Amino acid sequence: MESKHPHERSQTPDDQHHRAGKSIGYKPSVWYYRRAARASQDPEALRALCLLLCRELELLKSWVRTALGVVPPKWCVLPEEKRDKGWE
Repeated sequence: MESKHPHERSQTPDDQHHRAGKSIGYKPSVWYYRRAARASQDPEALRALCLLLCRELELLKSWVRTALGVVPPKWCVLPEEKRDKGWE
């Protein structure tokens, strides 16, 4: 799975619902992502799952900025990002 900016990707059914302003319900939720991560023994499947979670985060942050006009806070930051941004 390729990681691009959310607006550069081909549309999926979820994207079509998102752009139409429709909610597809509360699924998939974090429970499904965690279950998939725990069940997978395949590194490629885990990599794809991680990229999908990155996409979900990008879309959610974009929505928060657009809908609420704020930049979402960060609670979980990788050590490399902390070093690069001088947050250590």
